[in-house]
Amino acid sequence: SSAFPTTPGAFDVSHNGLHDAFAASLAMAPYAPNVVAPIEQPRAGAFVSGIVTLSGFAVDLASPAGAGIRMIHIYLDGPYTSGTVIGSAACNLDRPDVAAQYGPRFAPSGWELAWNTIGLAPGAHQLYLYAYRTTDSGWSEMEPYPLIMAGGRALWLPGVSRRQ
Repeated sequence: SSAFPTTPGAFDVSHNGLHDAFAASLAMAPYAPNVVAPIEQPRAGAFVSGIVTLSGFAVDLASPAGAGIRMIHIYLDGPYTSGTVIGSAACNLDRPDVAAQYGPRFAPSGWELAWNTIGLAPGAHQLYLYAYRTTDSGWSEMEPYPLIMAGGRALWLPGVSRRQ
């Protein structure tokens, strides 16, 4: 195209019977992360108490090398600006199942965090997970994750009486 943006003198514009060619490299900016970071244990909506092990995996599918995630931080009942810090998970744990699903470079994508729930109010709570991306040094926030502390009532079920 005659409208293709180039610097002056970048290529020969005259037709002199030779076959002229050029190569261009286009940068796809900005970087667009594609983070998958579920909490797999305990199950969503589960009743928990005492010491609970939170675990899952975290990958940035847009990362050109490795799993693309270096840190996992988890907050209780609100995002990092208003929630309570639960902690930073141990990362880069081996996950052959994730490697089988997404590719071998995602094998070191597991994470795990022991959480002491003793003293927390019974009832419904939410966890907020943040994954730190290695490619652009940014954080991805996942959807809030529901859990229920034992001792509270999550829902009311009507009683059923049978007449004989």
